[in-house]
Amino acid sequence: MTAPYIYDLFCGGGGASEGIRQALGKSPDRVYDINPRALAIHEDNHPDSTHIEMDLSLVKMVNFEPPNFGLLWASPPCVEHSRAKRASQKGAQADRINGLAFVVVNYALKLKPRVIIVENVPQFESWERFNEWERTLQELGYNTLRQTLNSADFGAITSRT
Repeated sequence: MTAPYIYDLFCGGGGASEGIRQALGKSPDRVYDINPRALAIHEDNHPDSTHIEMDLSLVKMVNFEPPNFGLLWASPPCVEHSRAKRASQKGAQADRINGLAFVVVNYALKLKPRVIIVENVPQFESWERFNEWERTLQELGYNTLRQTLNSADFGAITSRT
């Protein structure tokens, strides 16, 4: 049996992928981000991953179905939820950014990974559609657990939650 597939959505420069590599002994199989510079940094650090540049908000259906999907990691944009945000988007733009969390639902529906981890700021839970989003994942058969972690507890030089 092959090792379970791992995807990292909204992968950025690869911090979460590095944690996955350290914890599981392998980098994610596929990583997705809209930012080509972030993907280039990610690729330098995780050359074994397949790097896909795309706007995940445009994905309606996933075309690749791994036979053994173990982990879906997602870090949807948190700028609209974060206390540290500088300038907030308004209206439709803010709704589009916040709605990127529903990309996780699309992947869960189609690919049915065994485990989904969504990383975001604590204020994500105050998003007006958070309960709908969480309930949808539960209806797909996922148990949900919310945890607030401090990055300093895991060796980071910052104390971000």
